[in-house]
Amino acid sequence: MLRILKRGEPADALLDRYAKVRRDAWTQFTNPQSIDFKLRCHSMHPDVVAQRDGFFGMLNEDPSASVKMAVKMNELIEDEFELLP
Repeated sequence: MLRILKRGEPADALLDRYAKVRRDAWTQFTNPQSIDFKLRCHSMHPDVVAQRDGFFGMLNEDPSASVKMAVKMNELIEDEFELLP
């Protein structure tokens, strides 16, 4: 928004680029992780149960595990929102 308000850059093209980056982040990262988490919590398939037990075991045994996961989830998408020709 600063680029639009302060620098006077064209809003439509910049907002379209931002929307594309957000949509790509959703389809490539957020949605797959959400699906995996739901399956990990609800599935009774032996392979998934073993994976779930390992995952929650790791959270219980490694005090820094949740911090490491939070850091990875909060990594910024490296995009300067340059307008492509």
